[in-house]
Amino acid sequence: GQRAALSRVRNSGRGPRSFVTVPASHNTFDANDALLNAVTAWSFYPKLAVREGKGWRNVANSQSLSLHPQSVNKLSPALNPPSYLSFYSIMQSNSRFTNAQETAPADPFVLTLLAGDAKFDLYAGVVVIDGNRLRFKVNSWRTCYAVKVLRTKIKEFLAREFKQPGRAVVAERQKAWMKLFGQVFENVEAGRVR
Repeated sequence: GQRAALSRVRNSGRGPRSFVTVPASHNTFDANDALLNAVTAWSFYPKLAVREGKGWRNVANSQSLSLHPQSVNKLSPALNPPSYLSFYSIMQSNSRFTNAQETAPADPFVLTLLAGDAKFDLYAGVVVIDGNRLRFKVNSWRTCYAVKVLRTKIKEFLAREFKQPGRAVVAERQKAWMKLFGQVFENVEAGRVR
C-alpha cells in the first residue's frame, strides 16, 4: 500500500517531480506551530539566538547577532518579539553585521524539555542547560520536578522511537505521556505555559 505508493512517486531524476501526500498516521501535529517550532529549535540546537535589549546574542558562542533585514522575525517595535530564535545559518553582511538566517521562534519552556543536557536545582527552582548556556527560573520546586519528569519521559520515548521507528506497538503508558506532551504544546501555542 503506502510503501508501493511512495516508491512510485520517488524522484528518479527524470521528468517532473511528484509530490507525496503524507499519510494521516504520520501527520498528526501538522497544525501545531508550537510543536513544529520546537522540533526545529531542538534539531538546530545550539544554533539559538537569545534576545538582549534590541539585539540578539548567539547562545553557543556569545557572538552578537542581528536578523537578516528581510527576515519575517525582524518585527516592528510595536509587536512583542520572541525571547529565543533558532536559526539555520549565520552570514556576514557587507556592513559590520552578522545576520542570522532562516529563523524560527523557540519557546523557553520547550527548550527546557528538549534542548541539551539539563540540570534541575529543585530548591533554587532553576533549570540549567548545557553548563549555564541557558538558565530558566521555575516558579516552585514542584513545577521544577514536574518539568524534570516530563523531560525524562519525553527523552525516553524519543530514544525508543529513534531506535525502532515505525514500531506498531506502543505501550499505553507511553501513549499517555505523549498525549500529555501534545497537550503541553497546545498550551504553549495558546500562550498558557510560562
